[in-house]
Amino acid sequence: MSPFIGRAGELAELARLREARQAQLVIVEGRRRIGKSRLVGEFARGRRFLQFAGLARAPQTTAQTQRDEFARMLASQTDLPKVSSDDWGALFQLLCREVSRGAVIVLLDEISPCPSAIDSGRTRRAFPLTRN
Repeated sequence: MSPFIGRAGELAELARLREARQAQLVIVEGRRRIGKSRLVGEFARGRRFLQFAGLARAPQTTAQTQRDEFARMLASQTDLPKVSSDDWGALFQLLCREVSRGAVIVLLDEISPCPSAIDSGRTRRAFPLTRN
């Protein structure tokens, strides 16, 4: 993996948010292939970290295959058994149970945010990520 350079400001901002000692939702946005996931991964180094990635859009990708993949990733990163569910709510309840055990960084990668959550002010945009 290539060295991680040029993101000291963004890492410092993430560290500042983490020091708040309360749950935070941070959206890191920017163009594709600019290093958003790598930034979060570098920040999470040495910390409890759960990473989830959406499946690529394809004719065979359905809401159920997305849920199955999320369940597989959850089980592979925790002590939870692999489950199958047709309900996102049940899967996120399992994730909530897992994160309630202590500090954890959760990355939802390639998953579009809910516009109503952004518009209502329930999320925080820490910073846009641009190419150095």
